[in-house]
Amino acid sequence: PYSDQFNFVRALPAENNHLDENYWMMLRGLPEDLRRAWLEGDWDVFKGLAFHNFNKAKHVVEPFEIPDYWTRTVGIDFGTNAPFCALWIARNPDNGRVVVYKELYKAGLTDRQQARLILDNSTDEELHIIRFADPSMWNNRGDESSTSAAKTYVDNGCIIIKGNNNRLNGKRVIDRLLMPMEDGQPGILFFNTCPNIINQMSHLMYDKNRTEDVDTHMDDHAYDALRYALSNVRDYMGHKKLPKIEKSPFAQLERI
Repeated sequence: PYSDQFNFVRALPAENNHLDENYWMMLRGLPEDLRRAWLEGDWDVFKGLAFHNFNKAKHVVEPFEIPDYWTRTVGIDFGTNAPFCALWIARNPDNGRVVVYKELYKAGLTDRQQARLILDNSTDEELHIIRFADPSMWNNRGDESSTSAAKTYVDNGCIIIKGNNNRLNGKRVIDRLLMPMEDGQPGILFFNTCPNIINQMSHLMYDKNRTEDVDTHMDDHAYDALRYALSNVRDYMGHKKLPKIEKSPFAQLERI
């Protein structure tokens, strides 16, 4: 009943000069999710998030010009009634950082329309890069006279190969990329022109039964496209590596 009498203004604790040290100690001692929300003002955080390290302030950036020598790939998650998604990523060979820089996301398209849309939105250089696609696209549709979605893509000039569909490994790769590299910046960045993958990274929850995977009942098509796009990423440079343990040269000597 009082909603028209108040205005909500977002503010950080640091903007209040009257907080005492005890209050700051309380904020710093909160559980991780509450600390990020109350102390840092990250209101996308809530319990059960699959990617609690994802932070729009750190991972989402304004578009910038990507050098020609960076490695580029595309990830494709197939869908007809459900949305299909294609994501373009670029990888800096100097440090391994990944940038998600282009997104297509649309429902109700045939496989032929999807293939043509990907090609129409590709530059001349992007027409020749590797496209990792949903492995289900190679499945037989049950009608001997019909062709698979993968064949339709190829017949329309959109060459694709099967993406890595190891879901747990794919999530681990993304989790690692979200962490800071030696220069302090995350291992993966998202252009703010890719709203669906940003939204899904912000809101995907863990599966209640398969606790290391995301909840596949949620809208995860852009996330799946990202997993496929990262199919050839096993590890990346820029993180401190564990020291290599050399065996002692005396270990192979026999007792005298």
